[in-house]
Amino acid sequence: MDSIEEWKGRPSAELPLEIVGALANPHITLVSEGKAEALVKDSALAQETGYRLDDDGVWQIAISSSLPGVTPDMLRWLFWWCPKADERFCALYPESHETILFRESDSSYFERVERPHFQDNMVYVTERVGREGTASAIRFVKPEECALDPKKLHQEGVPYALCAEIGTNRGAMMHTRFIGLFHKTDEGLHFTGRFWVGSMLPWKWMRKRMFTEESARALCEHASIEARNLAERLPSLYEAYGPGDERYRQEPEPKKQKKHRKR
Repeated sequence: MDSIEEWKGRPSAELPLEIVGALANPHITLVSEGKAEALVKDSALAQETGYRLDDDGVWQIAISSSLPGVTPDMLRWLFWWCPKADERFCALYPESHETILFRESDSSYFERVERPHFQDNMVYVTERVGREGTASAIRFVKPEECALDPKKLHQEGVPYALCAEIGTNRGAMMHTRFIGLFHKTDEGLHFTGRFWVGSMLPWKWMRKRMFTEESARALCEHASIEARNLAERLPSLYEAYGPGDERYRQEPEPKKQKKHRKR
């Protein structure tokens, strides 16, 4: 069980050779956003890592990583606990993560002692992806908004799904959709992630101007390292700080003593 400060000072896990090889030869199977359930049923798709440009100018990026010792409850806790302090965000990827802040209108969701049921929310992050510093708005949404049925996912051995939209300018321009599926295994979970970079933009020329093969490769490598770090760090952080958040526990005010009049 290691503290936040200890994880902040520890370098990220190295990528395994199969991921390094996939980045060098990044061809993946294209999957349309509306058919993301294929990532659940096709085991070969669930194992892919790499990136590829589709005919609409959207960069599809696939991530695959084993998460031994990680549980769905740990993940539900993490995405509620982490946005409340920069140091928590930095502990997950010290070389890249910088700042994180939740949207003010989501305060009632985040500022609780015990983890509430999920509700749509937005966080703002700054981090380094490849050689570039980025500032992003990430809106987390329910799986139903990504055409996924949680009950069917559970029946297929996927007890947790993370769905998000990513953009800039504090959410004024959203450009990318993401789906993360966490398949149950004997050791813990297996993570299958897919980005559709630029899919929310209205025109192909905008995608071409904003996103390149270099930026697609950088995001693929960045997300792969994040996933490896998650496997290494999350169980320890959850043991040390979960399952709630003591930061928001309010101490009861001391009772005022009654003053007795002198006779």
